[in-house]
Order: sequence, then structure tokens, then C-alpha cells
Amino acid sequence: MHSQPRHETCTVCLNSLDPRGGSPLINPGCGHQLHLTCYSDILSSPTANKLCPQCRLPLVNLPAQAPNVPILQLQPPPQYQQPTQQYQQPTQQYQLPVPQYQQPQQGWNMAGFFGQMNNAYEFFIGSTDDALDEPREDASVTVARPTLTWTPETNVFEPLSHSATSERLFTALLSIRAPESPANAPEASLDLVMVIDVSGSMAGEKLDSVKSTLLYVIETLTSNDRLCIVEFDGTARRLSPFLRCNERSAPQLREVAHRLRSKGGTNIGSGVEAALNAFTSRTEKNGSSAIMLLSDGQDSYRSDYSDLSARAKQAQIPIYTFGFGNSHDDTVLTRLAGTTGTFTFVSEPSVFQEAFSGCVGGVKSTLYRNLDIHIQAADLVPEGFIARIDRVQTSYTVTTDREGRSSVICFDDLYEEEQRDVIVTMRVSKVGMLVDGQANAVAEADNEHKLAWAACKYKSVLEKNKAVGYTDNDKVDLVVKTSATALQTRKANSSVTKQQLRLLALEAMNTSMELADAGNYAMAVARLKEAIEQVKETIANAHDVDKATVHSILEKHASGGSDLAGIFAPDDLNFYSSVVLDLEGSIKRSVSHTAQRSGGHANQNAVKMIYSHQRATWSTTNADMASNAFQQTSFLQQASAYQSHKSVTSQRMGTVAQPLPPQTGGFGFRSAPPQVSTQPAAGSSVPPQTTATMKKASKRGSGWFFGGSGSGGN
Repeated sequence: MHSQPRHETCTVCLNSLDPRGGSPLINPGCGHQLHLTCYSDILSSPTANKLCPQCRLPLVNLPAQAPNVPILQLQPPPQYQQPTQQYQQPTQQYQLPVPQYQQPQQGWNMAGFFGQMNNAYEFFIGSTDDALDEPREDASVTVARPTLTWTPETNVFEPLSHSATSERLFTALLSIRAPESPANAPEASLDLVMVIDVSGSMAGEKLDSVKSTLLYVIETLTSNDRLCIVEFDGTARRLSPFLRCNERSAPQLREVAHRLRSKGGTNIGSGVEAALNAFTSRTEKNGSSAIMLLSDGQDSYRSDYSDLSARAKQAQIPIYTFGFGNSHDDTVLTRLAGTTGTFTFVSEPSVFQEAFSGCVGGVKSTLYRNLDIHIQAADLVPEGFIARIDRVQTSYTVTTDREGRSSVICFDDLYEEEQRDVIVTMRVSKVGMLVDGQANAVAEADNEHKLAWAACKYKSVLEKNKAVGYTDNDKVDLVVKTSATALQTRKANSSVTKQQLRLLALEAMNTSMELADAGNYAMAVARLKEAIEQVKETIANAHDVDKATVHSILEKHASGGSDLAGIFAPDDLNFYSSVVLDLEGSIKRSVSHTAQRSGGHANQNAVKMIYSHQRATWSTTNADMASNAFQQTSFLQQASAYQSHKSVTSQRMGTVAQPLPPQTGGFGFRSAPPQVSTQPAAGSSVPPQTTATMKKASKRGSGWFFGGSGSGGN
């Protein structure tokens, strides 16, 4: 005879919650358990309070057919009798049947209570994903193609090679820029999964700020947008299906946000996995999709995320990561973001809202997905010479054939009025098809040579992700001029110089971070100092001045002066000074282990991502960057705010949302939390074009992205 095992009691019927009694148990969302029948009795009673009897939190309403769902119900073994007062050991040995997961019936998801799949729990109550509206027949719209532009490094090059053994290199900038969305275009709809770290370290102000941010996002998304919320600590729990942010479903999302509680460890991988599971289980899809993940800690469960990154890229789901404070693993968050998303360093809870809303606004402004540029070397350059693609410089994925005749650049997506820039170097050599005299005559003459063409293909988000290819009419030619007599009038194009400096600085930042991570702080600082000198030398060569003059002008500009000699255009000078400032800031962040771990490492990853992606994020710096807190922006002239949902916010909340001015210390890297204003600060170097752009308050949001070609403007 054995004593009866102790089990918690149901606070409604006061009977045991032992699952072997045959009555299914339910978690009403607050963490306590009730018999499913008792739970239904409370909800069906016209007089009972719809509150948990233990914690008094509101109960979530279940579909009426829920008690009849057979999924995961535990059946008692044969001949088992419910014990009266004393527990009797059964004479027949039995094993508790293991429940098998079945596809939930429409309208109910019992896996939310019992299912554990790959360490990512589904834990939501209610119906399946909200259905989308039927497509409107009058919503057809035509989105213009992005603009492709070639900009040769100089206005004239030396003649083609006279010798059969020598070759000539030609460098040019290839830029692609998205237009504004058409005036009659419907707002792009979004499926968004917010993945929130609720580990113990998030308790207090951090989690309160996250809740406020979630409520803000729920209010600002449109009724066609759908939001799913996932929380994670040691495991992940999906707290809601994809619910539309409308009057019917928004209250459920707000309730989920209010119920967030901090607990447990940090398993970032389980959160990402639960988010990806949510996307793969959809039966309907909005035009855009995204994961936004926030964490303040180190993942103690896994170190390799390559499988999750590959899965997200395959599903075309960008991951936008947000690292809070100085203890998060910014390296992991940067790798998860990859080239399709962004990593944002958030140093203070007060800027959660700006960071998330700017990112949401950017995602909702996406015009193109699966954007690829095809570069093809020309066939005749001229007869007797052949052109090959020698090098394509970009942080995005490039595939070039073995002969160097064709390259494909994968940009993934492009926001409204956003720009990408690539440095392309062509190699031209003589193939001996002509005798030397004929080849020399062609080479020495003043000529314009077509070296290559470029075209793009993509999916148009506002046109229901329609695939758009290219024809011969869409090809843009790279044409360079060669002359032996006009070399004295040769002038470098500063648009190309700026992008060369961006990539030079990025390479130095990458190398120095690897050295600092290995503990070689002196070598990391030396590499950055070397890059500063290389920047000054590149500027001097491009403008045909000596390096000492460049150094003097940059020193004066850094102290608030201007280029008195008139050597540099104002926009060029702002750019050059900002690159140097960012490299100097990198030195401060790489000088020691203390500097890295007090926010420097996360800051550096944020700056690197802005340099590589040409897409700014909301990032704030630590105290040692205060010296750079003035309006020195690297891509200032091309600054354009993210496409925003703020006009919707104004209609719902009765407020007029204004964009945030770009206060940065480099490539959009914010060196201090900006003030909400449409006017540049006193003494600011913000040019008139940017001020005008900033005034697009009804259309723009709080993020900024940057192009660097110097063409196009706003």
C-alpha cells in the first residue's frame, strides 16, 4: 500500500490536477492550471468573474469547440479506477500513453499548451492566423524600375595599352537607386514576428520599455499588417498567432504585451526558430515579412547559428536584431542579421521605441525584393581588345564566372529612395587580332569605349511580388573616354572617391576588430591609424593636392572651420571628415578590453554594418564618443528618411509625428539621441536638400539610410 502522490488542486472544483484523472488540463495564459471543464464553466457562467481564481489575471476566451478537440488528450489506462481516499497500486502494469502531435483542427491550436517542437514551444490561445483581405481589384499599380548609373573614376583615361603584354584597368562606380513609391500605391502590408528576450536580466525598466514599444508598434501598424509575438528565456514560446492590428485583434496583442514577465536564461536560437516556424506554418502571406529580435544577454545554449541564418535566407525572411546594453552578444546578433537585415545597438531603454519604429517603417517601405544586378563585359572594346571584370567591391554577395565576363550582385531588397553603390574595376587587354600598327592606331585615338553593361531584375512588392526581368532597352552601358592629349584636363570624380573611402575604412574596421578580439589591441589601433593615413592619401590623389594640405583642411573642419582654400565641395568635405572621425572613434573603441566591453564592441559592429549595408540604424554611443557629437554626417546630402507609418499614427493617436534629424558621427551613426525637430541645429552643416527631406513629416519615419554617389539627391 502506497500513500497517494501529492498534486496541486484545481481552484475551481478543488479536485486533484493529476493528469491521470482523465480530465484535460489547461493553462489560461497566466501560468496556473485548471481543469478544462472548470475553465469552460467559468467562461460560460453569466455571473462569474472572468479572472484566474489564483492570480486574478483576466482569462483568455477559448473557442466554443475547444473541449471537443481530441488532440493530445490523455486517456486513462484500461480498468483504471479513480481513487477515493487511498491510492491503490494497480494490479495491471501500464504506461502513460505518449501523446502524438497532430495537425490542429481549424479554429483551435491545442499544441499551444502541450506541444514541444525543437525546443521552441507554441504557447498561444485562440484561433489560427487572422485571414487577409481579398486583394482589391482597383489596387493595381506600376512601380518604376530602379535607376542604374555608371560613374567612371575620372572624366578621361589614358589610351588603351600599346603592348600585347600590358593591360589597362578602368574603375567605375555602379549605383542603383529606388524611386519614390507611386502616389496611388497602397501601403505595403507586413507579417512581423517580434522576438523578445524575457530572461531574468530583462527585469524592470528594460522589460517595461519593451512592453511600451510593443504597444506603440501595435498602434502604428495598419489593419492589414499582422503581428506575432514570441518570447524566449531558456526556451521560446509563441504567444500569439499572426493577428491583424485592427479593432478586433489588437486588444489580444496588447494583452500579450502586458503579460510579458522576466524569467530564466537566454536561448536566442530557440526564439529565432520559433519565429521561423511561425512563418513556415502560414497559409497566407502579406507582401513583406520580417523578424525583429531584441536581446540583452549571451546565449548559453548554442554557439552556431548558421543553420538558422541559412533557413531565414532560404525563406527570404530578413532578421533585424537589437542588442541592448553592454552585456549582449553583438557578434551573434550581427551574424544573424547577415546582409538581409541590420544590427542595432540600443544603449538605453528610452530609445527602444525609436529603434523599433524606424526599423518597421523601413521594412514597410520596401519596393523591391530578390534584387540582382547583372554586369556583362562588352564584346568589342574596340576590335582587337577584350574587357573582363577584374573586381567587384561590395559587402553583398557577388558571383563572377571563371572568364571574368559576367557577374551577378545580390542585394536582396531595397527601400523607397534607397541607394546601393558598387566599385567595379574592368581589365582591358589586347588579344592580338590586329597587327600592332592597326591596334596602336585604335588605341592612340581619342575614343569612347563601351566596356560593359548592367541591368537588374527583382520582385516588385507593391505589385504583389511580381517578377520583373530586363530587356535590351533596360541595359545601362559603361562608357569611358580615352585620350593621350586630354590627360592634363583629367579630374577625379568625388562620387567614386567617397565609395572607395567607405570600403577602405570598412576593411580596416573589419581587420582591427579581428585583431582586438584576439587581444592584439596595439595592432588593431595601428591598423586604424594606417587607414586614416590611407584615407588622406586617397583624397590627396583624387584632388591633386598634397597630403599635408588634406590633413590641415580636415583638422580645421573637425574644429568647426571650413575649407578656406575652396579645394573641396562642402558635401565632399563633410564626407571625408566623417570617415576620419569614424576611424578615430574606432580607435577609441579598440584600444583595450575595457573599451570593448563597455559598449565599444557593439558600437563598432553597428558602425561596420552601416558602412557595409549603406543603411543606417538607430545607434547611440558610449561616453568616450561624446567628442564626435556634432552634425558631421558622411552621406548627408543623400539622407532620406525611412518610408513610415507615422501618418497612420497621427490619424489614430491624434498626434503629428515628425522625423528625427540626422545627428551622426559618420555613416549615419548616431552619436547622441536626436531631438525631434524639422530644423537643423544651430551651426549645423545640414545642407538645404536634407532640411527639405526632413520636412516630409507626413511620410517619413525615424530611421535614415544613406547613398553615396552624389547623384540623384532627393
